Amino acid sequence: MKICICILAAMFSLSLASTTFAAKGNKGLRGQVVSVADDHMSIVVNVGRKADAKEQTIKLASAAEVTVDGKKVELKDLKENLKAGYYVMISPADGEATSITATSSKPEKKVK
Repeated sequence: MKICICILAAMFSLSLASTTFAAKGNKGLRGQVVSVADDHMSIVVNVGRKADAKEQTIKLASAAEVTVDGKKVELKDLKENLKAGYYVMISPADGEATSITATSSKPEKKVK
């Protein structure tokens, strides 16, 4: 019985560690807004470096949290607040976006 409990505890702690590492490795998606859909449920973002840049359509979760220049924005008001050219950080990078942070000016690079 003690062996089963130890094995289960070890498996549980390993599963927690793997999700933590996965979350830290997922930096999200960064790019510039190209357009916002009329239904407010997707945006087109230009991602990648200049030479390798490509447009990608991002679907938004119905409960997505959006911040534009530090101000929280409702999805229904997205089209009038999120303009083409704005810089965005979208999380997660895969699947429906649950968090979008946008700025009208280019974010400063972090010094390492």
